[in-house]
Amino acid sequence: TNPAVVAEVVRMLRDAGAAKVIVGDMSALMTLALGSTLGKMKKCGILQAAREAGAETVGFEDGGWVEVPLPGARYLDKAQVTEWLFNVDLVVNLPVIKTHRSASYSICLKNFIGCTHLRQRPYLVDADHWEELVAEFNLAFRPDLHIVDGTVSMIEDGPWKGPEAPTDLIIASRDAVAADVVGLGIIKSFGRWGPVADKSPWQQKQISHALRIGLGAPAEKIRLRSAPGSRKFGELMKQVRELSGL
Repeated sequence: TNPAVVAEVVRMLRDAGAAKVIVGDMSALMTLALGSTLGKMKKCGILQAAREAGAETVGFEDGGWVEVPLPGARYLDKAQVTEWLFNVDLVVNLPVIKTHRSASYSICLKNFIGCTHLRQRPYLVDADHWEELVAEFNLAFRPDLHIVDGTVSMIEDGPWKGPEAPTDLIIASRDAVAADVVGLGIIKSFGRWGPVADKSPWQQKQISHALRIGLGAPAEKIRLRSAPGSRKFGELMKQVRELSGL
């Protein structure tokens, strides 16, 4: 996530009256083996940006875990998620838009995996149902707001490295599925990543399974609103509406 976006969200929350803001995450298994989450935050500039904006920073691996049942799930009965979700009054999910070799894409639903215990990462639970498990873990907790950093979007390969494009936008929604579908429309507009370009956003397994288990709204109940912007932004949003069916 762009450190400037993290800092601005922290400032907005403080300005709205938050007495304390905590920025937290947990790195993937392979990267944790090379150092802590806070170390990664420091390296990419998020640690300093968050703290200068007035937030505390935590790596979820340093805290406790809460076991939560997953009613309606098909591949997992319960999940272990960070205790920090239950130690605050409001949770904001702050993902980026990117492609992903194992999960097809990573936006709001996939970003929540950073809140789950390492032993329960989808590839360790059931590699054949990676994307469905991403959706099911979201039954454990629903953030109050999703703010998607679309200043730059990864449009091919990923998740670690891949071609990027400046998209210069922010997506905000209380519905992870709605935000993901818009983000998928953005990736799809570039037409470079087959797992996204070759199907409707609603055919993505993360999305279709999320709807199947009661997460998110269907297309006919989603209203996409956009603020005034540049001509380039207007053209992109027109494509997104057409490609996402919104």
